Amino acid sequence: MKSFKQFNEEISDIIKGGITDFLNQNKNVKLGDITNPNKRDKTIDKVKKRGKNVLGNTLSAIGSELNK
Repeated sequence: MKSFKQFNEEISDIIKGGITDFLNQNKNVKLGDITNPNKRDKTIDKVKKRGKNVLGNTLSAIGSELNK
């Protein structure tokens, strides 16, 4: 059986991995993409969609960890 500390470390690693995935997927977003009115809506929609996907994957991984 895992100790509480081990459990917390594994959950922390899952969350850090999710944040890293999100940042990697959005590393090509430039400030001009957000400040340019013609690109703003499309850029924000892409970032939101990626965020929802990463959040879903992260929560799924946490749920799997809780079921162990």
